[in-house]
Amino acid sequence: MSQVSSFHATMITITLVIGLLATTFFPVAKSDPNTNVDTIACNINTYAENDPFGDSVAYVLADLMNVAPSQQGYNYYTVSPYPTSVAYGHATCSQSLANSECANCLATARGTVSSSCASRVGGQVALVDCGMRFYQIKFELEFQLSCNDYNDHIGDGITGDDISSVAESDPNTNVDSLTCNAHTYAENDPFENSVAYVLADLMNVTPSQKNYNYYTAAPYRGSAAYGHATCSIFLANSDF
Repeated sequence: MSQVSSFHATMITITLVIGLLATTFFPVAKSDPNTNVDTIACNINTYAENDPFGDSVAYVLADLMNVAPSQQGYNYYTVSPYPTSVAYGHATCSQSLANSECANCLATARGTVSSSCASRVGGQVALVDCGMRFYQIKFELEFQLSCNDYNDHIGDGITGDDISSVAESDPNTNVDSLTCNAHTYAENDPFENSVAYVLADLMNVTPSQKNYNYYTAAPYRGSAAYGHATCSIFLANSDF
């Protein structure tokens, strides 16, 4: 065998070994991203047809789709450049995706959130392999209130809006958006007890936690439920 042939054979062997190690220890990028919808949530507030906020939303969604796939970790925040009516956006992709797969997934996410949350001041869609959201205020100012029990739904969430510089005697409990998981459980499923435990624990314990940020889990084996609640830091304990 010539030196050239021997060199090529060695390179092929090394390549195969490296490929095997990569397959063993790292997720393999898929040829097609999973664009099945996990959740969609739209803000209940709307804007008028000719409101310039619509242009800001269009800019943000296009920028998320185009730029996020080139960002490290596929984690990208953006803001529209129009000063009179600003929109903010955020997009992520599964890190197991290739750049082109992330781009394809976000293209689907953009179309889904655009059609599902048309004329809304905020919206988000979570696909299996990527997610995208937009809103009229910075996401750093968002906070979440505890979940309400919507019967037989596996996952529920409510996001409220109570941004203020002083504590208020009555919290603003207007609903911004509501999300329910598409999957359900049977009427007598023990998961229902886990959900009831988690919601009660969130309501009772969160007001005593630092920064009103609390995670919990049901103690029942075999049918666990997990919960998270937060509240505006401007509220008093009793307001929660």
